[in-house]
Amino acid sequence: MKDVKIEIKKNNPMLGIFISWPSPQLVEISAANGFDFVIIDGEHGTIGPNGAIENMIMAAYASGIYPIVRVPNLIGSSILQPLDMGAKGIHAPLVNTKEDAIKVIESSKYPPMGKRGYAGVTRAGSYGFYSEERRIFLDKKNKETLIIVSIETKESVSNLDEILSVPGIDAVFIGPNDLSMSLGYPGEMDNPVVVNTIKKIIKKTLKAGVQIGTLAINPQQAKECISRGATYLPVGGIPQINEGLQFMVKGIKG
Repeated sequence: MKDVKIEIKKNNPMLGIFISWPSPQLVEISAANGFDFVIIDGEHGTIGPNGAIENMIMAAYASGIYPIVRVPNLIGSSILQPLDMGAKGIHAPLVNTKEDAIKVIESSKYPPMGKRGYAGVTRAGSYGFYSEERRIFLDKKNKETLIIVSIETKESVSNLDEILSVPGIDAVFIGPNDLSMSLGYPGEMDNPVVVNTIKKIIKKTLKAGVQIGTLAINPQQAKECISRGATYLPVGGIPQINEGLQFMVKGIKG
């Protein structure tokens, strides 16, 4: 399993995929196809808090792909639970203010960095089987946990400088669809306002020493994103599945 946090900080682009269905098998298939990480999507789709997330995380470990969970909201338990299940990183949606960013860090990191509670009975706590002194163990976990915050509204763009000032953020994810809607140009990715706003986000984020991530739906778009400095590159998942299925149907039926 590649350590995505280490790799993106070396400016090595990492390719991931969103999975919005409760399927450990899709996690394994993503690993077999060569993706570097999988985003288990608890915000959109049908993955609920019924054990599906942990099963998908376990599949990620077994197949050697880095598991990240996009949480449904910024409530502390929504962040704590997938981390206790063994998620390597948290992808936080709708981080609109500095206070939102602080919530994410506080819920993701053990003291003194944050306020995350410790439970040795969890997968993250190695079920109590770890050789280091506890302080060393917790500091190691703080260092390893990847934190991605989504900038996807007009408000978050206005507050970007303050958000970036919060220690512990590893990457900013530009949500292009929601951002275009918030700016008043839904789906118009080529609109000058949308394009210039994204350029502004990238420039400020990289200047702050934080990595950039964004959605790429095809290889050409991914390469363009990399040329602009993106290292955290998830693809949509379902659109690629649709493309493969349509290739078969159209190829046979015409």
